[in-house]
Amino acid sequence: MVDTAMTTAQANKPVPTRVNPFTLAAKGKMTVEKREECHRKVTAFVVKRLHPFSEVEAPTFREMLFTLNPNYTPLIRDYLKNQLIPFWYEIEKSKIITELSEVSCVALTSDGWTSIAQDHYLTVTAHYLVEGKMWQKVLQTKAVYKAQTGIVIAEEIADVLTDFGLFDKIVAVTVDNAANMDVAIHRLQFVKPGCFAHTLNLAAQSLYSLAIMSQWIAKISALVVWIKRSSMAKTVLQEKQTCPVH
Repeated sequence: MVDTAMTTAQANKPVPTRVNPFTLAAKGKMTVEKREECHRKVTAFVVKRLHPFSEVEAPTFREMLFTLNPNYTPLIRDYLKNQLIPFWYEIEKSKIITELSEVSCVALTSDGWTSIAQDHYLTVTAHYLVEGKMWQKVLQTKAVYKAQTGIVIAEEIADVLTDFGLFDKIVAVTVDNAANMDVAIHRLQFVKPGCFAHTLNLAAQSLYSLAIMSQWIAKISALVVWIKRSSMAKTVLQEKQTCPVH
């Protein structure tokens, strides 16, 4: 009876896996799910921190990843740029379209701007309420290569709205006071509230033409130059700040 029990126990005992270079290599491999999760985290790091794509190929960055997980093979720049980021963009875009489909009224802000490299862009941002809370989402920042006439801007904004299914939900579009923007919004037949910040900026700039303002600006400029050039400026400025006013 004892012999039978021992035989049964021995039969049920797991057979130890033979250790060899192949089994060790298989044990060290990452699962597909874990590798994709690492790819997502690296992509989020680059996108959310506004790092250049070349960051993922920097030796120090790859050394850090190897230290954290020697089994992870970092992605390369082309795969990040042409595969992961576009795929992530499509997922986020789909989420925004679904969210905006449940909103009845949307306001827009739009602005054209030029980068340091002299590339021109148009940004369109949606603003809306959900359960009394204000939300805003950048729908698109697109590079534009045409002369930014009012007609061209109207077509570009219309393309964005059509892409997100918002054309019939727009209640107002706020843009700056540029003439081409006025033409664009008029062509789209949207209500255009003036941009208060831009109007205030124009008013502030007009003050520079006053003689008394020019005098104050000259004094302030001289003070700023002195603070930048003098090694004692910081100490003197701190002393002046602590002195009682009589």
